[in-house]
Amino acid sequence: MNLFDVLGRQLDAIVSGETVSEQVLAAGLERYALCAKDLRIKYFESGVPDWRHTDQWAMFLYCLSTVADEPLRTDLYRLNKSLHALDIFPDVVLPTSFLLSHPVGTVVGRAHFEGPVALHQSCTIGGSVSMEYPSLGAGVVLFAGSMVLGPTTIGNNVFVAPGTIVVSAQVPSDCIVFGRSPNLVFRETNRSVIDEVFLGLVP
Repeated sequence: MNLFDVLGRQLDAIVSGETVSEQVLAAGLERYALCAKDLRIKYFESGVPDWRHTDQWAMFLYCLSTVADEPLRTDLYRLNKSLHALDIFPDVVLPTSFLLSHPVGTVVGRAHFEGPVALHQSCTIGGSVSMEYPSLGAGVVLFAGSMVLGPTTIGNNVFVAPGTIVVSAQVPSDCIVFGRSPNLVFRETNRSVIDEVFLGLVP
């Protein structure tokens, strides 16, 4: 099946009868290709999403939702949430280069992203009660079950360890962060998120 057929069937079966125009599909594919070109990892080499590869399809549906108009953009968001348990509303502006790796249960709010970000399963990036959101630097990885909440600032080249919960904190650049706020531990690292995740292998 081609992408038109797949999208049409999924939208019709799960959320609505909305259709995707050729113009919107082309814009979504262009947005996805810009992201995929920086992912020198297995399965992303072609730059074209494979609907059978759920990470690629989740990323593509997000990209497509950001270039679509209502009501299609919300339907694509709902489709992504239904298929992948992934909650990223189209108004959330992810950087040009991003990776969603097994993103089941991941929720991303309206944070600010300076550069490439990689998100694994069950991650949360969200606001405070007063609607203050995190700011993430260039080259940040959130591993499984980690959370970044409230007016947190994360530097460049940061690995957020599995299960870490960062709330209203300042995280320096070039580190691995562990623990739970306010008892966070920062360990300096010479590893490079950009090299390992976006030009090499996901660690």
